[in-house]
Amino acid sequence: MTDHYVVTRRTGVPRGLRRQRLRRRRTRGGETARRGQPERDVPRRRDPETLLADSDVVILTPELTDETRGLIGASELETMRSSAILVNVSRGPVVDEAALIDALRDDRIPGAGLDVFAEEPLGGDSPLSDLDTLVPTPHIAAMTAESRADTTDQLVEDVLRLVDDRPIIDRYVVVDGES
Repeated sequence: MTDHYVVTRRTGVPRGLRRQRLRRRRTRGGETARRGQPERDVPRRRDPETLLADSDVVILTPELTDETRGLIGASELETMRSSAILVNVSRGPVVDEAALIDALRDDRIPGAGLDVFAEEPLGGDSPLSDLDTLVPTPHIAAMTAESRADTTDQLVEDVLRLVDDRPIIDRYVVVDGES
């Protein structure tokens, strides 16, 4: 069985992805089970080093904060299994790209999938572009049919509210040039 290390916070995951997640439920005896699957023992908490060392796939989904910036760097990549894959679908700066480039070039890990980068869009002159062991995607991890429908529904609702001179539901405010 493949182990997964997922770093996430509910507020940092787009609405469409939140709904797609398999919900977990607690069972007697502290075991965790996914719906429709047999119960199995799953540790409640493990330190990040152990998770990195034991996981075949490391998936990153946290929001970008001072605490998560550089969350995966050279030492974390060194801790990962030599057969582990790193996937980042959150924010580019969560992964130290220079350390990831070194790890991929030195075959410390066999591959990575990045949906986000420190600078977007990823330029052709980026060293990441030259890596055969990297699968880049253009920041589309949240682009599911459900998330597109949610976005469209929200947009229509906001336009109708504006036409009716009512406040919009989800308002994004730009302060000092930052969103």
